[in-house]
Amino acid sequence: MHGFEPYFPIDNKIIPTNIPYDIKKSLIELNKLRDKIPNLIKTAQNAQKIQHDKKHRLIKFQPGDSVLILFPFNEVGKSQKLAPRYKGPFKIIDKINDLNYKVELTLNNKTTNDIIHVRRMKPYINR
Repeated sequence: MHGFEPYFPIDNKIIPTNIPYDIKKSLIELNKLRDKIPNLIKTAQNAQKIQHDKKHRLIKFQPGDSVLILFPFNEVGKSQKLAPRYKGPFKIIDKINDLNYKVELTLNNKTTNDIIHVRRMKPYINR
């Protein structure tokens, strides 16, 4: 009536035994790409590492050094535009590893020893 055989829901349930050539070719191409992808990812990661290492410098502190610490601004009702981002100076008590240090914090007349990541610290320069 319409010039072709209509599709019925049962036709989707039956798996065809013959796969057209273009689908086989596409599957072969996809499998080749899957084999190449891990190598491409590693080369991209190495290139990114080289770019990162060009400007990255690891800052090391010693126990007893004075540092300023970045505190995220989260006080409600106060403008953060002109507020200082770093507070301090605070003393480093101990080095946990290359990235974390135990620091003696004195805020609001309370002294605590917290572990602070090196990204949140910068050296305090006495003027």
